[in-house]
Amino acid sequence: MSSRINKEWIHENNFQTKSYKDGVLYFLKFLHENSPGDKHSCPCRRCRNGTGHIEVGDIFVHLMEHG
Repeated sequence: MSSRINKEWIHENNFQTKSYKDGVLYFLKFLHENSPGDKHSCPCRRCRNGTGHIEVGDIFVHLMEHG
């Protein structure tokens, strides 16, 4: 997998679109394959990578609820 990731999905306002959901799943897969550890920064609109590190399952929930 490339070290560059398409981030266009994160700017969508509708979190229920296929492209948004696919982007979230691709991001989480990329995170799992390229970043060691169980906890990571959350890029959701609420956390903005600044609330410390949380588990991948929580990142999924945040991205689906907050974008």
